[in-house]
Amino acid sequence: MSAVKMSVRFSIVGFSTLAVLMFGGIISIVSYIGGKNSVQSLVNNIMTKATEHTIDKTKDYLNSAIVVSQMNEQFLGSGLLKTEKGKVIEKYFEGILRVNPELIGMFYGDTNGDFVMVKEMTDKSYSVNKIIRKGKLTEVNWEHEKNSWYDDKRFDDEIIETEKAYDPRTRPWYKEAITKKTYSWTDVYVFFTDRKPGITCSKAVYDKKGNLIGVIGIDISIKEFSEFLSGIKIGETGKVFLLDAKQKVVAIPSPDQATHDKLLKEETDANGKKSLTLIKADVLEDKEISSAFINFEKQKEELTKENKTFFEFKNDGISYFAKFVPFKMDDIEWTIGIVVPENEFMKTVHRNNQIIMALSIIIIIIAVLFEYSFSKKISKPLTQLSEEMKKIQNFDLSSNVEVHSFLIEVNNMTHSFNKMRTGLRSFKKYVPDELVRELISLNKEAVLEGERRELTMYFSDIKGFTTISEELNPEELVEQLSEYLGEASKTVVDHHGTLDKYIGDAVMAFWGAPKPLEDHALMACKAALEHKKNLKKKNAELVAKGKTPFYDRIGIHTGEVIVGNMGSENRLNYTVIGDSVNLASRLEAINKFYGSDIIISETTYNYVEDKFLVKMLDLVAVKGKSKAIEIYELISDIDEASLEEKKYISNFNEAVFEYRKKGFVAAIKLFESCLRLNPNDYTAKLYLERCNHYLTYPPSENWTGVHESKEK
Repeated sequence: MSAVKMSVRFSIVGFSTLAVLMFGGIISIVSYIGGKNSVQSLVNNIMTKATEHTIDKTKDYLNSAIVVSQMNEQFLGSGLLKTEKGKVIEKYFEGILRVNPELIGMFYGDTNGDFVMVKEMTDKSYSVNKIIRKGKLTEVNWEHEKNSWYDDKRFDDEIIETEKAYDPRTRPWYKEAITKKTYSWTDVYVFFTDRKPGITCSKAVYDKKGNLIGVIGIDISIKEFSEFLSGIKIGETGKVFLLDAKQKVVAIPSPDQATHDKLLKEETDANGKKSLTLIKADVLEDKEISSAFINFEKQKEELTKENKTFFEFKNDGISYFAKFVPFKMDDIEWTIGIVVPENEFMKTVHRNNQIIMALSIIIIIIAVLFEYSFSKKISKPLTQLSEEMKKIQNFDLSSNVEVHSFLIEVNNMTHSFNKMRTGLRSFKKYVPDELVRELISLNKEAVLEGERRELTMYFSDIKGFTTISEELNPEELVEQLSEYLGEASKTVVDHHGTLDKYIGDAVMAFWGAPKPLEDHALMACKAALEHKKNLKKKNAELVAKGKTPFYDRIGIHTGEVIVGNMGSENRLNYTVIGDSVNLASRLEAINKFYGSDIIISETTYNYVEDKFLVKMLDLVAVKGKSKAIEIYELISDIDEASLEEKKYISNFNEAVFEYRKKGFVAAIKLFESCLRLNPNDYTAKLYLERCNHYLTYPPSENWTGVHESKEK
């Protein structure tokens, strides 16, 4: 009985007001969450499109160098373009640069160290630089299209000692090109002549006999990337930027040369030689970009695990959306980053939330006034009826007060009360004033019984069901879950299993009771594989309809349990209990540790080893068990497996044997060969990590390969 008492009027006014407040609050919360989720999805899509556009543009920009390199290689390698004919190659280089504005320089260095380059200058004119080695001295010559460049001392003709002269053979673009058969891309670096950052595509050139004759290179300025990025709009102030593999800033959205120059810093090596290099993203003056990168580095591991590139962070009290997407092209490994203030997209959501709160307050005021008046009409007849009932409680049957109300229920109560009072007046003449009643309750005695028997237990559970239940509305969730559980149940029953219970989205079943079943382990495994086939078909239909698919994990174990009627005297359930039941449940849970779908225990495997293709997973001591057991992943019916699948599993199992014999080097080779065939084999990756760990930190002499699972 509740200790709190309140009047009808207070209850109506109080609870109605609370309901309006809760309703308004729920609407605000749902509106905000829904709006934020929609905005996040929208922003993520916009960022994805911007990323794809940037990648396409970047690749197109860089591909022009590859196309030209292919043509140059053919001309030089076949002898159609003679390097000895200086003017010819200079005019050819200049012509290529004029029709490909994204290229700012072409050059060729031969095996003797001679060098010729045609370069686009800052005023869009062209200059030619030739370096010719003549013994101990080297000639450096410049020819300029614009006479004004002859006044620049950086481009004077000179004769210098060969040892101090620019040697193309020592430059990264030359050395990397001769070590590769394909195109070589340098990291972003500062060009020797104009001290501006860029990237070089180079390709070794061979004569018809296969002899190296030199390396041809093409310079691409990075500044154009910043100009391109400044034209990409993400909201009002969103920014797109490029980072290289060393987390250095390649380009930011700015056509301003002064801003672009801030991406460089001067460094001094051990010999006191100064050079320019790109700065890292975390020290960039642009705090939005630098803070986005710093927060990305903090969340990188978690984002990688969840296969996400989009995330939120705060900086100086301001919330931001950010996205980091890596892309690769030949030697180039860059990352595209995007950062945008959250409020640029969320301000409408905040404004709508304020409007909802204001409307809720107005509704509350109106509701309270109405409820006060309405509650008075309801509470008055109820109060009168309550007073009359108190008289009946004291057996005062003399009152003849009539209670009237516009509510049908109250009128019915009044009518019943009047009849009761009239009846009591009559019964008072026959019975004492105090009437004692005794309630006798009859309970049927329940028979509890059970027996020990070897059965096969089966547990399944939907992956990420909590997240799915948050994404789907209740009607969709109930409908899909009903279909899933219906199919799972039918598969169990069709394979002579007993469906025990549903535990939320999980299914518990067993084979071998109540009706004995000789091949209970076989039937359980067949049911699991059949269920997976059916689930795959159903998921394809759900995806085609734009719905969320369900994926589940299954654990199967054969062992001795107690089976029979369990429960209390008031309620019985035919079920199983015992350690073997707990073990089957834990096998289902540890699927996620190995990236598997169906795990069977060693006991089950001993019954079905010649019927199914299985993969050795581990020798594991599950949580709560001191004794280790062998566990296997159930792959398919042995008759349905292809030769390639059988060979793959055989190689994998051999690798596990080597691992347990402490043959970690041999095991690594076998696991690596498995990953070459199936890069998504999570278990192989797991074993590789273990092998590499034990090579560094060898296990103890009494190590048996047992892994202690922390999963329940």
